[in-house]
Amino acid sequence: MLNTLALRIICTDPPSTEVNGRPALFGVQDKAGDLMQGQPTADNALQFDISLTISAHDPARLSGKQVHGTPAERFIYLSYRYADTPGEWIKRIKVPLKTITADQLGVLRQEADRMLVTTVDGRRSATVAAVWEIVPSP
Repeated sequence: MLNTLALRIICTDPPSTEVNGRPALFGVQDKAGDLMQGQPTADNALQFDISLTISAHDPARLSGKQVHGTPAERFIYLSYRYADTPGEWIKRIKVPLKTITADQLGVLRQEADRMLVTTVDGRRSATVAAVWEIVPSP
């Protein structure tokens, strides 16, 4: 049975690498505040691949280096900050994990060659609606 879960967040219209003449970074924020930068795609989006742990609890709990929030309200931050000032955030996009269903987790536990994908608009901030789809892993 699968204990890890592969997620992909595709960010369309990602923010600029410069704000007000200052260099800026955008990526998935881990618990230490570090950013994992995404991979550019052919259509000018950024792709973020994340591995999470699925607990054996019922209901299952998701955890990992990039997972934030309480067990009932887990989420991933896509964060935008100034490169020269690590604590100075420009904005954060909160991508909820609670919209991942028990049925989806059941399928993924049985089929290791699949992953969950959602698309997020990089022009947004605050919590976004995340619709997760099961797709074949690359």
